[in-house]
Amino acid sequence: MTTKMIVYHCTTEAAARQILANGFLDHTNHYMTDREWTGVWVSNLPLDNNEGASGETVLQVEIAEES
Repeated sequence: MTTKMIVYHCTTEAAARQILANGFLDHTNHYMTDREWTGVWVSNLPLDNNEGASGETVLQVEIAEES
């Protein structure tokens, strides 16, 4: 049985167009923590600027899960 997990990535419209054309690119940042992380920040709910997201464009990412 295949299910899907849905996550969200908030960004600017220009960055969203780049992501849709070329895919996600890893970045390194602290992402609201005291540790440095590398990857793409996604969440289970769309975040806004008050929660550390930048931009007003939301990408919904569906990830297939095999069970």
